[in-house]
Amino acid sequence: MGNSELVSDFNVEYATQLATIFFSAEYADIIMTNTTTTLGFIGHNTMPSYTHTHTYIHIHTYIHI
Repeated sequence: MGNSELVSDFNVEYATQLATIFFSAEYADIIMTNTTTTLGFIGHNTMPSYTHTHTYIHIHTYIHI
């Protein structure tokens, strides 16, 4: 009986527009952080070919391990 009351309160709390905006902003922050980190480690259009990119990733992986 107490568990169903807790669950219904949880659903009501996160049903507002403010919560939706907050979680959307959190999700956007995760995407931007992942994009920035990926571009920082791999680079953006600075590799002339796939072979060079493949070698670059292997060297950086070895260095960071």
